[in-house]
Amino acid sequence: MQPIKKERTIVDREDLPVTLGDMHTLLRAFKRELLIEIKTLVLDQPRPTPMKWLKNKDVMVLLGIKRASLQALRDKGILPFSRIGRQFYYDPQDIETEMERRKTIGRHQPVLKPLKRSNRPH
Repeated sequence: MQPIKKERTIVDREDLPVTLGDMHTLLRAFKRELLIEIKTLVLDQPRPTPMKWLKNKDVMVLLGIKRASLQALRDKGILPFSRIGRQFYYDPQDIETEMERRKTIGRHQPVLKPLKRSNRPH
């Protein structure tokens, strides 16, 4: 007959014996709950807002223009901007408004090519 192993016990606040196995189980459950709570907090954070201001380079890429053309738009008062030191900043909404204002429908209708007939018998 084998001797029965007695688990060590830890006394909790209510003076009830708790085994180390029970503590491991409780700690694993606590860890799961804590991770779920942390994930919930992280995922509920508001997303960062998009950048409010665009720099010269950003606007040139968006509009597909060169630096001189961008300067001309500023000089003519077509494109509003803010300037801090030597850097120019543009509101993305102003860029979008200018693009919408300049949107045109081309004069030419797209050329439609005739459908190629297959060589398969009908």
